Amino acid sequence: MQHLSTKSAVRAVASFSVIAAAIVLFFMFRTERPPNEKRIAAPPPQSLVEEQSAVHDDVALVSDAGSRPRAELKRPAPLSVPRTISWGAASGQLGRTYGATPEQNVGPGAIALDPAGGILIIDKVNGRIARWGADGSPRASLAIDPAVDEIVTFRDGRFATRNSARLIFYSVDGSTAAEWSLPSSLGALRQVFAAGDDLIAVASASPPRRDAPNQASINYWKVGRSDGSAIIPPLKLPGWPLADEPAFVTVSATSKTAYRISVGDGEGGAPRAQYDFVASRTVYPTLIGVLQDQIAYVLINVQGANDPVVECVDLRNGEVQRRIAIPGDPDRSEAPEIGGSPPVVRSDGAIIISLFTKTGLELRELR
Repeated sequence: MQHLSTKSAVRAVASFSVIAAAIVLFFMFRTERPPNEKRIAAPPPQSLVEEQSAVHDDVALVSDAGSRPRAELKRPAPLSVPRTISWGAASGQLGRTYGATPEQNVGPGAIALDPAGGILIIDKVNGRIARWGADGSPRASLAIDPAVDEIVTFRDGRFATRNSARLIFYSVDGSTAAEWSLPSSLGALRQVFAAGDDLIAVASASPPRRDAPNQASINYWKVGRSDGSAIIPPLKLPGWPLADEPAFVTVSATSKTAYRISVGDGEGGAPRAQYDFVASRTVYPTLIGVLQDQIAYVLINVQGANDPVVECVDLRNGEVQRRIAIPGDPDRSEAPEIGGSPPVVRSDGAIIISLFTKTGLELRELR
């Protein structure tokens, strides 16, 4: 009996050891959140952005190695500028009038961001530049011609407006510094933008052909400086200038359903790199910004699609770092830049867009 009791005790101890070891292993390999970690619910899907991926999933980048770079859609982040600016004529408001047809409606025009984080908007109805500080508080407005098309801000705080070919330069305090017109020899003006302290004009050298409406010859010209001085004659550039190096970027449609991003040196030699995009429908690509980290922002309008997409392409390797879908106008079925302003690229990589609503101009920040 004593022998049997000893054997039973040994079996009991062995069984207890096995159970204890199993419990220890269970807790060792169990994936458990730390006690102070909170479960965060996934954000609700944004249908406008998700639907856009279905519209543009046929757009792919074909690199030299034949690989397909990654691309992802980004959702809006909170704004530091005022989210909605109400309609009206008072300080801190923007004007809007309504015609017999949507095409006859008049509302705010171009938007620009100053180096301090403030925002400037062309108020066509009230004939002024409406301004807000980085904290969202209204600043003193400036009277302008309601026909002004664009506003450009420089890194030193100065800014300029364009009305057709007429340029007006302003000091930091808003006083007029200079005024002159661009020569007609540049071609049909498409836009002006600031590259450091230089003012660059983009013009079409010739109208697009009927059989290739998305293909046009685009020229870049250095036309002036932030202090209002003109460059006579304008200096023709190989493309959009990169910061801190003599290199330039161009975006051009190579066919109805394809376009190319080229990076070339400042001496006008062969391109350093070329990246080709293809799609199943007609595309209209427009370069809207190049940041110092050599990320090019290309606005892509696709025929038959209401909402454009901004492709953020790394110029060093051709990879699509981000694909940002721009949601459509809630009042109309057109793209937001038709109703308000073209997308504005901020220095941190965020894109500011404007949408007309029934109560006011809505600003959104997309990342």
